[in-house]
Amino acid sequence: AMGTRSQPVELILVDDGSEPPLTAESLPADVDVLVLRLEGEGPAAARNAGARVARGDIVLFTDDDVVPSLGWAAAAVDYMDGHLSSVAVTGSIRSAVWDPLYEQSVEAAEPGHQWTCNIAYRRDVFARLGGFRADVFTNAHAEDRDLAIRALETGEIGFSGDMEVRHTPRRIGLRDVARQARWARDDLVLYALHPELTNDFALPVKLALVVGAGRPWLRHAFMPSSATSLKRLPRAFTLTLIATTATAWAVLRTPPASVLRSRHAAGSTAATAIGSAPKP
Repeated sequence: AMGTRSQPVELILVDDGSEPPLTAESLPADVDVLVLRLEGEGPAAARNAGARVARGDIVLFTDDDVVPSLGWAAAAVDYMDGHLSSVAVTGSIRSAVWDPLYEQSVEAAEPGHQWTCNIAYRRDVFARLGGFRADVFTNAHAEDRDLAIRALETGEIGFSGDMEVRHTPRRIGLRDVARQARWARDDLVLYALHPELTNDFALPVKLALVVGAGRPWLRHAFMPSSATSLKRLPRAFTLTLIATTATAWAVLRTPPASVLRSRHAAGSTAATAIGSAPKP
């Protein structure tokens, strides 16, 4: 379904520590897929592992909570074939309707995002950049933006509306919001490595992260389509408090930008992305 005319498409699935382990035998018999096994090394390392064994000139990335459209891979390849100056291409991300106060999902109908649920890189560019900085970003956050910033220094990142995936909303609880506060550390590393991203900040970076962590939840309490906004306020205030407090704690535990910059400025090297092969 994802094929590109007469060109073959490899399907590589990286199982990063699930229990019980995922095996090729557990998948539908008509799916030709290579399953790689890691032991909870994080999404950046998992994607690098898949790219390491891929043989194609273009490497497409997606996640386990999205469904690619028919012709998804074909759209990416067609775009890259027609835009030789582009080093990568992203596509549309659709989602079922969701309530952001209780669920989490993403949508994107225009260029500007580089989320790994829908992006393709030229393999040679990906390898030359060293892939995702798995030694720096261990959470599912900021590693995709960091790679895109480095890729943009070598060429354009295009957009194809035909390269579409559908994201599946998932329920989000109080513990999920608290755990996501760890992303503040990844944001601070990203800003330390790419300080130009903070040029338009109205507040100091760390304060901006703390304020920004709580603000969306209050906004979600007053959705135009909701006739019960007052009933939503207790949850909105609770999530605001949790997100703000947990993010402040994460920020306080993160070293200053100068320390982060000196620690991570070199980033991953090509050797990090190549590394040792995972277990099939």
